[in-house]
Amino acid sequence: MRSRFDEQLAQLERELIEMGALCEESIALAAKSLGDGSLARQVAPLDTEIDRKERDIESLCRAGIPISTAQGAGGGISIMEGYRVDKTLLT
Repeated sequence: MRSRFDEQLAQLERELIEMGALCEESIALAAKSLGDGSLARQVAPLDTEIDRKERDIESLCRAGIPISTAQGAGGGISIMEGYRVDKTLLT
């Protein structure tokens, strides 16, 4: 059970990092695309991928891994600070 939890936690971390990078790329591309239709069309697939990542993260959260969000500069999505698994569940 412990190794399954560790796998889920690592997967959540990867998904959060990938989603953050996709959001950053999408925002930068959207800003550059103002007035440029060909660049604007490149944003839509990124939005689809971001939506998929969001669903993946929600699935992990339903599995019991708590996440928190912070807005503004330096914000993002992370595993809740101080989160520890109840070791009695791992027996």
